[in-house]
Parts: sequence; structure tokens; C-alpha cells
Amino acid sequence: IPPVDATPATWQIDLSGLPEAEQVAVMRGLVFDLAVGFDLAHEPLLRLALCDLGPGKPTPLLVAGHSLVVDMQSWQFLMDDIQGVYRQLSQGQAAQLPPKTTSYIQWAERLRDYSRSPELLAEVPYWLSEQRQQVQPLPKDFPAGEGTGASLRMALDMLSLDETAALLQTVAKVEGLQVDSVLLTAVAQAITEWTREHMLLVTVEGHGRNPDFDDIDLSRTLGTLAMDYPLLLDMATTTDLGETLNIVKAELKQLGKRGINYSALTALNSDRAVADQLRALPKPDVFFNYLATSVAPEVAEYRVSGPYNGRLYTNDETTLHPLTLLVTGYLADGQLQCSWHFSINQFLPDTVDQLATRTMVHVREILAYLQAHGN
Repeated sequence: IPPVDATPATWQIDLSGLPEAEQVAVMRGLVFDLAVGFDLAHEPLLRLALCDLGPGKPTPLLVAGHSLVVDMQSWQFLMDDIQGVYRQLSQGQAAQLPPKTTSYIQWAERLRDYSRSPELLAEVPYWLSEQRQQVQPLPKDFPAGEGTGASLRMALDMLSLDETAALLQTVAKVEGLQVDSVLLTAVAQAITEWTREHMLLVTVEGHGRNPDFDDIDLSRTLGTLAMDYPLLLDMATTTDLGETLNIVKAELKQLGKRGINYSALTALNSDRAVADQLRALPKPDVFFNYLATSVAPEVAEYRVSGPYNGRLYTNDETTLHPLTLLVTGYLADGQLQCSWHFSINQFLPDTVDQLATRTMVHVREILAYLQAHGN
């Protein structure tokens, strides 16, 4: 196999002469090599590798892209397009893709114009509130430790198949409630119990594909459009679990708008004084993301494995990782799972294992509450 950085965007690999165990090992290594071999200064930023395993065996297609080229939503329609074009060509038809949506550059220009609007500048006091300036950092086991790529580890906990099915069915019956609100509430409960602080600042991320602009359609725009913002949760506002859920639900409902507004104010705002004030605020130690779809895109004619989380791949193991705790919820194999990525230079594995466990304890408590109280 040639070095990844010497290959074109598409290439073919003959593994038919290897035993099955070696084929699997080679493909696993190749997936990692494909994911870390990108450089924004040089093409390609998307690679496809077709693997020949021999007669009568499936033909895996490995697809990897730079994180700015594909996000979770992009994978969905990218796989649809690959499937559609393959079907058309195999039937002797010309390849035809669905209509194009708003381009990346059109969206960037629209954001630039929005960043200068009075409507956006009126939000500045919300972000500069005194509460946000009083949030304390997380208590690390090793405060001086650096989160390098080589030090990253993961803690994982999950619901059972039955528990997940019950949660999905129960949440669907509660107006306006979604699984992300349940999971973020549980994460906040676990962390504030541990820190003994009632305030939690957490970065939440949305896919950014539903902006409130009539002239913009990002539903099939390839690329990372995610918007995130520092969400402030005060877990001492109420002791009622239902009210806490409503508070978190209301905050997440604003994710699309708040994400765009915060990003525009900090990155595109021409008033540098305001931008500097926002950047000087305490930074969240927790990054929360819930993948509303499965971690593997639904593709009717293929069995999909992955995709792999390129966010955690780095060419240099000494590269500093910008996130203290990366908490990701998702559905996999019919189970609600929640992963916690952290650095062993900053936390003992047992510390994060307990946070992962306590989060799922709280999810089960929320499920029981919802089953008992309904709306």
C-alpha cells in the first residue's frame, strides 16, 4: 500500500491474497491513515479507497474526509449520492445529482452581512452577563497537565436495548422534548454533583443547517456548518426535575440561533472591542454534542460501518487537544451511548468513569420521572 500522502483522491487496493484476519487489520489501519493524512494546504481533502477482498466477498469502500469537508449531516447525503450515482451508472444511465443548495461561500457572505446588523449587536449584553464571568473551571486531578493527542482516553456508558427503546418511546410522547435535553440534563447533574458548583458552562454544538434566513438552504451543502456556543446552566434554579428538564429544553431550542449569533459576534463582528470582551470570558471545560442520527448513515443498499470520529485524529501526538471533556451522545446498535473523551494528563480514568456512570444513572431517573409524570 503506498503512503497516503502520495496517493490520489481515489485508489484501489487488492487484499485478495491475504487471510481474512489480516484483511481486517489492514483496513483498520488504512482507515486511520486516511483520516489523519489531510492537509488543508494540499489536495485532496476527500479520499475513497476501494478494497478487493476476493471472489464472493463484499467490496468495502473506505471514505474519509477532512473535518471541514464532511460533518455528520454531510455523511448522510454524501452516502446517498454515492449510492445513487452507483445505481445510475450500473444501469447504464448518466450520473445525475439532486439540485444544488446554498454554497459554502454564499453562506459565508450571508453570515458576514448578518454580523453587522443591529439585531445581532443587541445581543451583546446577554453574552457579557456577570454570571458567565463567575463560572469556575473544572477541578482536574492534575491541574498542570496538558491534554496532548497521545494522552486521550475514553470512558463509555450506555443504556440497555430495552431502556433505550423505553426512553425513545417516552420522550416522543412529551411535547417538545428530545433525547438531547434528557442527556444534557443528566450530564449537568453528574458534573455539578462532582464539582459541588451549581453553575455549569458547557459548549453545545448544533449542525447549523437550519438558519433563520429565508434565502438560505443548507440542507444538502457539503461541509462542516456546525455552530456552537457556551451555554450557561444554573442547576440551583429549581430542585424539580421536570422544571430542570424544561430549562435545558428551552436553552437547546435556541441552539441554532444562539450558535449563529455567538459565532458571528466573536469571529465576524467588526467591533473588535466587543469581540475581545467575548473572547476574554471563561471558556467552557465541557463540550457536549448529541448526534440525533445513528453514528452510521442509513444507506439502503449497503451495510455501513463508521464513520470514525476524525475530530480525535492528529498527526502529531504532542499536539495539544483543545477540549477538556468531550461528551458525545449517540445511538449505536439500538442503544443510547455516551462517550467521554479526556486526557490522562489531566484526569484519573476513575474520575471520568464515575461521571459516565452517574450520567446514565440520572438518565434512568429522568426516564422513570417521565414515565410517572408524562407531560
